[in-house]
Amino acid sequence: MLPPRQDPTGKEAEAFLVRFACQRFRNAVWASKKHLKGSGYTLSEFLTSARHAVFVEARRIFGVERSWTSDGRIMVLGQDKTRYRITSLDELRAIPQTRLSDLSGVDWHAIEALPNVDLKLEAFNAALLAIVDMHAPLKPMRVKHNPAPWLTTEIRAMMAKRNGARIKLRCDPSEENRRRYVSLRNRCNKCNLPGCGIGYRPPSGNPPPWDLLGKA
Repeated sequence: MLPPRQDPTGKEAEAFLVRFACQRFRNAVWASKKHLKGSGYTLSEFLTSARHAVFVEARRIFGVERSWTSDGRIMVLGQDKTRYRITSLDELRAIPQTRLSDLSGVDWHAIEALPNVDLKLEAFNAALLAIVDMHAPLKPMRVKHNPAPWLTTEIRAMMAKRNGARIKLRCDPSEENRRRYVSLRNRCNKCNLPGCGIGYRPPSGNPPPWDLLGKA
């Protein structure tokens, strides 16, 4: 377990090793390490020097999110979404790196043999985009919350007062609270805007841009 780099006295903190007598308790502590996020403390498994070197190299090649340890074993998530369990550098180097193999599979000599620069650039872009589309394809996304450019600071403040008056009216349905809520509600409605009395009127004949975004 690694404490923050410096303790309150300013001294350099040191890591310490914890041994568990119960495997079940050890697993429970390990499963709860996510609660240390943001505290400055880190919890990691103790590895031998040889496996630690393999783990560091795996993180360098595949990244932190694709490399982790489990019960002293090093786990790597390959580019093909396959999980690999490794213990040595030879096993690490044997994991296929799809992106590099795809690049090496391009016929670069054919591109180089093209007669002019424009054709070479076009062929290079086509080969590169084909690989990019394979590993990072475009995905359709649905806009759940359309932008609301009509919600200015003044309108938001008015809506907050209206909502506060409505809550107060529910808690205390007096005539004074009712008059205050109705007054604030009517002020919002006088904006002549759709949607809970708030909205935006585009110029005549032109649909609002957020409607087009919602249909995209």
